[in-house]
Amino acid sequence: MPGCVPIAMWSSLPLRQLSCTLILSLPVGRMNHVRNNSQFHLDCEVLIHQHLLPLVIIILKLEDEYDYQRKINTYYPFHDEGEWELGRFLVENLTQTQIDKFLKLKWFHTHPRPYFTSKDQLLDWVDALPSFVPWKVSNIEFTGYKTTYPVQLIWRDALEVIKQLFSDPVFANHITFQPHVVNTRGQCEYGDYMSTDMAWTIQDYLPDKTPVTRITGGLKMHPLFITIGNLDSEVCSKATLRAWHCIAYMPIAKFCVHPDYQGILQARLWHKCVDLVCANLKITAKDGCFMPDPSQYIRYVFTQLVAHICDLPEAMMIAAVSKSASPITMAMQANFGDGVLYPPRTGHHTLQVIYEISKEVDPWDLDKFQKAAKAAHLSGVHMPYWSDWMFACPSVFLAGKILHTCIKFFADHPLNSVKETVGKCELDARFMVQHKRVGTQHFTKGVTHVNQMTGQEHRDIHAPSLLQLQASLHPDLFVQSMHS
Repeated sequence: MPGCVPIAMWSSLPLRQLSCTLILSLPVGRMNHVRNNSQFHLDCEVLIHQHLLPLVIIILKLEDEYDYQRKINTYYPFHDEGEWELGRFLVENLTQTQIDKFLKLKWFHTHPRPYFTSKDQLLDWVDALPSFVPWKVSNIEFTGYKTTYPVQLIWRDALEVIKQLFSDPVFANHITFQPHVVNTRGQCEYGDYMSTDMAWTIQDYLPDKTPVTRITGGLKMHPLFITIGNLDSEVCSKATLRAWHCIAYMPIAKFCVHPDYQGILQARLWHKCVDLVCANLKITAKDGCFMPDPSQYIRYVFTQLVAHICDLPEAMMIAAVSKSASPITMAMQANFGDGVLYPPRTGHHTLQVIYEISKEVDPWDLDKFQKAAKAAHLSGVHMPYWSDWMFACPSVFLAGKILHTCIKFFADHPLNSVKETVGKCELDARFMVQHKRVGTQHFTKGVTHVNQMTGQEHRDIHAPSLLQLQASLHPDLFVQSMHS
């Protein structure tokens, strides 16, 4: 649960960002659920045997003061499963005042009422439920820069959340520990992260280790989430399996400064909060730690940042670059669209530029530092959260959202070219005469007049678009460019 908020409430909160982390660990001496034509990294070996795990479980159980009662009643302090479901529904859907009004209804005069009699008692019972990773509240402030309200970060240790995810038996048959190469007809086939070149490369630098983690994050006070990269993509995409865990609620802050400095202070606040939440992940990325896996084997694990999924403005904030620069390449705004492949904007390069500016200007002299940073195409963030995360490089881990970078991109750019080439009336006619299929949107009035569409509608236009180009003036060249 995110703090006192039940898990079911996650879907009601806006989520703007996702970020991913990787864990490298020593696998046990058994095969995972990967294909037979896979080649595994040679550094993966057995480390510690299964019999050590029960000691960890005993330690965890001793911390629960209600362990004895839960041996009799799993839902303690609730009377039974039905009362727990009622309490969960009330906490998820009603305010505290509404819960009190509900419990005082005359309906309860003639019908059995729950054992909790007030919203305070209900919330106390919810707090008494077992929680593996406790929530914390930290006050965040910048010396010399006041905010309209105190800034509080609600968070929990990302490393402890990862340990809980990594050992969840639900994922036992859907997790991969070894970096591997899949060969299909003499060619390399890429699937989940563990089959990529990056996973193999990192394994070379970390003696005897293997990957797993992801985090998903939120901007502008949205929740920050985390999951593990070893999980199958099919598992991560199913909300009911709860492979994504909330690790923080980013604070809302308005600084009492000139509007020109709001953006730089808010960006620095965001990086400072993520740095606090992921501090132990960064230590583990360098030194490693022991974790039980879903099969109760102990593994030596290293947590590396794999991907941070976001839209373009968020990527710029994370990479600490200005709006005139690409967050992943050395291209400037004037270079966008020129067809030139620019070198990656590495984290080392960004940190080196920040260091050179900091030698000349105090980072907390916002006016001078921000001007110097903008001259170097930076945003003014002087301590990015990824700066001390081993192997983390924005040019590698920044990944665009599928909705914006693929689906919406096609609607905004290639589809417009298709309209001009085929003609709006002709394109509408071709979509209108398509046969109806279950599960696919049928555009009875064509597609050129539609201004607002869902992601599903974007995909239903995207899929058959190439087929609509066969009668264009230069079908081979145009279809080839659209296909690319």
